[in-house]
Amino acid sequence: MPLALLSVFVAHIWSGYYKDEASFSAQVDQDATTFKPLGELVYSYTRPSRGAISKGKGTAVPDVAGEDDLVFEVYHVCFHFVTVKRVSDEMA
Repeated sequence: MPLALLSVFVAHIWSGYYKDEASFSAQVDQDATTFKPLGELVYSYTRPSRGAISKGKGTAVPDVAGEDDLVFEVYHVCFHFVTVKRVSDEMA
């Protein structure tokens, strides 16, 4: 039984495998801009990048997020959501 499970797993993984660096890099770049985690966004916050932070008086953090700022997001996902997502992906 474990061998049968492994063969299904390997067949699924290898179907999306890139054999050359250019294709892999292109997919990584695309995923970096289009990836969305499963679940519902419950909280997010922004921190200035290390280069934007300086020491001394009069250095306020702006209210508007800059291009280099780090944005952190917290998602809530439950088993039911993952199961529904998996079934809908299999139907597509």
